[in-house]
Amino acid sequence: MSISYQSLDLETEIIVASLILQDLQGIQDAQKGKRRADAPMTDDQLALQDQLTDIMSHMSILEDIHIARKLDDALRLDRDCLEVLSIINQAEREDHDAALALDRGEALPPPSGAQAFLQDHSVIAPQDFGDQITEARTVISSSSDPDEADSLVTLAPESIHGSSTSLRYECIICADRISSLRSFHAPCGHNYCRSCIVDLAEASTHDESLFPLRCCKRNHFDLDDVAPFLTLDLLALVRKKAVEFGTPSGNRVYCANPNCSAFLGPSDNFQTDIVCIQCNTTVCSSCKNIAHPNEACAENTAILEVRALALAEHWQTCPGCHDIVELSQGCFHITCRCRTSFCYLCAALWKTCTCRQWDDDRIEYAAEQRVVNQFGERAMRAAPDVFAERVQQRIAELRVNHDCDEHRWRYRHGGGYCNECDDHLPMFMMRCTRCQILACKRCAQNRL
Repeated sequence: MSISYQSLDLETEIIVASLILQDLQGIQDAQKGKRRADAPMTDDQLALQDQLTDIMSHMSILEDIHIARKLDDALRLDRDCLEVLSIINQAEREDHDAALALDRGEALPPPSGAQAFLQDHSVIAPQDFGDQITEARTVISSSSDPDEADSLVTLAPESIHGSSTSLRYECIICADRISSLRSFHAPCGHNYCRSCIVDLAEASTHDESLFPLRCCKRNHFDLDDVAPFLTLDLLALVRKKAVEFGTPSGNRVYCANPNCSAFLGPSDNFQTDIVCIQCNTTVCSSCKNIAHPNEACAENTAILEVRALALAEHWQTCPGCHDIVELSQGCFHITCRCRTSFCYLCAALWKTCTCRQWDDDRIEYAAEQRVVNQFGERAMRAAPDVFAERVQQRIAELRVNHDCDEHRWRYRHGGGYCNECDDHLPMFMMRCTRCQILACKRCAQNRL
């Protein structure tokens, strides 16, 4: 798709390209909800996807050129300004020398080049030159000021102070400043650069806890809105995984060949054996073992072994999806990745049993960790009595309210381990000011 118009100036070309992008996005919005999530894209949809990718790439190049030119103009103006200031300084020194000579009764020397330059009003129009400097500063601040929330990239050709057709936002993940047309706008109001939204999409294809794609816990992304930022291969994989992860784990059928293990679909969709299209292995849709014609289904030996191990290790089974869950920290309230909440002790749905919520050792450890997260390890060593009092206060709070329904995240300088995924970050962590847990940026934004 060629979108270059040799007869147009850069600013006009940017405006034309942005209008084309708006038209393509309008067509895409009109197509939403008209096909199943697992249905392959039609030729028209593939063509539209290619056009969106091309126009966004083209917009990126145009905006980079635009900013580079404006910065070059600003630097050129600064150079001219410095040259003029140097001439003024030289002329002032020579005026001072002339005044001293006159005071001594000596003849005035002929005007120097710098003095003659300042005397020629046709050389400098001070107000015009000041306007040029102001315009140059406007360009620089609009393209590189990190303290402005929504800096402007000026596109109007007739005036550098004209209306802007492109805002700049900060990526919620990497903090890079990006053009509005190059950012993904999440339903919660946060913005993602292309690199971070692609990274999140790729991670979600092999980490079910990141599915569905979301920000701020409840704001799920529409795949059609994310699609322009992804390659066709990645988009197809995300849609495929959406079908897999959208199926309850107990109903999923995978290829029984351990070297393949491809997802074959929900068991409800099949009444007979299933043939894997990747390795041609035939799988029984009932017991999920390799097909056994004319024989009764047998219990899957691998599943039996895992269940025996879970029983020996006192692990629990989710009543919703039947996945096995291990409690490593925290209370007995478990929220499975299938979103089922249940009691870890008896596997009953949460708040339908009379089991205790905490183990005494675990609640004390959790309280200590959260007080350390809030005040630091030095506080524990500097004032052990106060620290112990804070721990007891936190234990009392956890017994009454162990859930944090709405996290409030703040940056905390210094490394540590994420309480959710156990990843170690060397530079900083996110700390919830309510429950005092630590989390990596990925968990804070897209998982918790």
